[in-house]
Amino acid sequence: MNNTDVYIQDKFIRTRLTNIRKSKGLTQEQLANKAGLSASTISNIESGENSYTLRSLIRCAEALGYEINIDKKVGDNNDTETENQGVSTSSS
Repeated sequence: MNNTDVYIQDKFIRTRLTNIRKSKGLTQEQLANKAGLSASTISNIESGENSYTLRSLIRCAEALGYEINIDKKVGDNNDTETENQGVSTSSS
């Protein structure tokens, strides 16, 4: 995976989180309270100003009723693991 792919996935995650939050009618402050994070952390995640930790991302997803899944990319034959590889969100 090159830097462009990482940037695209990062942008997708940030946009997805923002869209889910807004679709649930939550402000950044409300999500922060539900996730046990600061409002500035939510703002930074959504705006791309700073990198986020996996822990923060998981806490946000769970607060929104979602979970983080690792899925194998279609056509990725270089992987010897049987577990899933790639990141997606799904509603619980």
